Amino acid sequence: MEPGSVVSALRSQRVLYGKEIQPAFIIIKEGKIHSILPDSAASMNTAGEVLDMGNSLVMPGLVDCHVHVNEPGRTSWEGFWTATQAAAAGGVTTIVDMPLNSIPPTTTVENFQEKLYAATGKCFVDTAFWGGVIPGNQMELKPMLQAGVAGFKCFLIHSGVEEFPHVSDADLHATMKQLQGTDSVLLELLWSALKSGDIDMVVSDHSPCTPDLKCLDSGDFTKAWGGISSLQFGLSLFWTSAAKRGFSLNDAVRLLCKEPAKLCLLDNKKGSLIPGHDADFVIWDPEKEFTVTEEHIYHKNQLTPYIGLSLLGEIMNHIKSGIQYAFQTRNRVTLAVSGPGHAAMECAIFNSLEPGDSVLIAVNGIWGERAAEIAERIGAKVNTIVTSAGGYFKNEEIEKAIDKYRPMVFFLTHGESSTGVVHPIDGIGDICHKNNCLFLVDSVASLGGAPIYMDKQGIDIMYTGSQKVLNAPPGTAPISFSERACKKLSNRKTKPISFFLDMNWLANYWGCDDKTVRAYHHTGPVSAFYSLRESLAILAETGLDNLWKQHKEVAEYFHKGLKEMGLKLFVQDKKLRLPTVTTIVAPPGYDWREITGYIMKTYNIEISGGLGPSAGVVLRVGLMGCNSSKTNVDKVLEALADALKHCHKSRV
Repeated sequence: MEPGSVVSALRSQRVLYGKEIQPAFIIIKEGKIHSILPDSAASMNTAGEVLDMGNSLVMPGLVDCHVHVNEPGRTSWEGFWTATQAAAAGGVTTIVDMPLNSIPPTTTVENFQEKLYAATGKCFVDTAFWGGVIPGNQMELKPMLQAGVAGFKCFLIHSGVEEFPHVSDADLHATMKQLQGTDSVLLELLWSALKSGDIDMVVSDHSPCTPDLKCLDSGDFTKAWGGISSLQFGLSLFWTSAAKRGFSLNDAVRLLCKEPAKLCLLDNKKGSLIPGHDADFVIWDPEKEFTVTEEHIYHKNQLTPYIGLSLLGEIMNHIKSGIQYAFQTRNRVTLAVSGPGHAAMECAIFNSLEPGDSVLIAVNGIWGERAAEIAERIGAKVNTIVTSAGGYFKNEEIEKAIDKYRPMVFFLTHGESSTGVVHPIDGIGDICHKNNCLFLVDSVASLGGAPIYMDKQGIDIMYTGSQKVLNAPPGTAPISFSERACKKLSNRKTKPISFFLDMNWLANYWGCDDKTVRAYHHTGPVSAFYSLRESLAILAETGLDNLWKQHKEVAEYFHKGLKEMGLKLFVQDKKLRLPTVTTIVAPPGYDWREITGYIMKTYNIEISGGLGPSAGVVLRVGLMGCNSSKTNVDKVLEALADALKHCHKSRV
């Protein structure tokens, strides 16, 4: 998004709302959460920009109520400009500045006003302030509360700086008397909670300094400044350790958001995703691994003991989450097959069918033909419905065939790349389920380029390939099974014909079966998995709505250019044209091989001929993922025009 954009709504497949993670659409008005709606409301009209955060987790912004900003006075240590940038980078949307280490300390109204002036225009996140209790300032406490401090801190031992002396028991009692009835908080009371083991919250105690005060040359730990620059990494540090110890994301919200907000009396507007609260969000990926490096630190002094530390990192779980977003599903059994799209096709058919099972396959191109052959090889009873290349099946035709053949599985290709058809999906899932039939969809050529919703459209098994819109190297194939499909798999009478593609093993290998131990199954293509993970991350960051819009607009731009050149599109119905693969009627009188060869040799652009039933009939141009751009369309149009000028045209 552009700086200064007005964000009116935020959408994600993973919003921690209440105690559940669920798809949601958050409407924002005047900086407040106006309402939180089911994700299906995302189509409603809203003014301003809508952020589609894909599969990233959205939860309340963190409230860090123990931060030493050190401004004014010790701005060589830190300052509001750098501290609040670091906070924002770490998911902290509200900080509460401590009263000491700034000069002067926040111990009088005058000093507090000086700190407010120093902070003006420098804060990237909301900022509140603690006041300080020192000997003799008891009469300043109520005026400071009235001026806006959240509460007070004192030391019973030396604070580490001379301008913030510790108090005696008499000072403490006098302070408590002054604050009686004000609902203020004295942070010293946390000691009793620590002693009892009842810790309510986790905060950073971000306390930076200049490098020389760390005594790096001598390494004298006893003389070094004791504070740690940790504001930016508090969330990741906490979650990396907490997740291993059984803490939930709800625990993280309670300890890092709700309770700190409550402590500093900000819980009426901070710390929770509730309509009426401030629209403060942290959008992050709990499964993403990263390494702390100096160049990514926003603190004034890039000095932290966490440099080089890898935080979190469950790459397989991250891939699963990315596939769930791309497929628009919450299916538990979602993973990536080690192999190309063909491997996923065989995995889907091998696991869903047994010898003698009836299957109905819609053939409107080569991929239906392939599915029929695979099913025949395992002894399934294969029936087909066939349409001409470039055609599609009406729901009435599908329902009639299902009623006739009573299949256990109905197979359909969503994006038929051999003919350039994107097949309508709505309503087919309902027809299948009404007839106790699983709905199996091949989305290799369409996923990410044309709208498809696995759960909403009742798809039971779906797979794709990594090398199409995802733009990853070939060799991994995302696939997902609904609970209905999993029930069919668990009730098999025979084992799947392939051990390598046996979902009982693969589900465990990917941690989809809720077992605590994962058994070794095969050596996965680790480099390919990392590539797939990055591709899914890019897809989620871009947002499916944006990707679908991009491919549609680029395809229409391409189609317009082709028509202006006098070339004909193979698919006549605009609604059936696959946005990722355009099929062009092979120009009459030309050898299509000469055209594609000329373009490859002259422009280094690969255009394919037909495939299966479209062989010798069409030219196929793929514009997928990062290649789907009007700039690339212009290059292809230029190459085609040049080829038609230079290639031989028969006069016959």
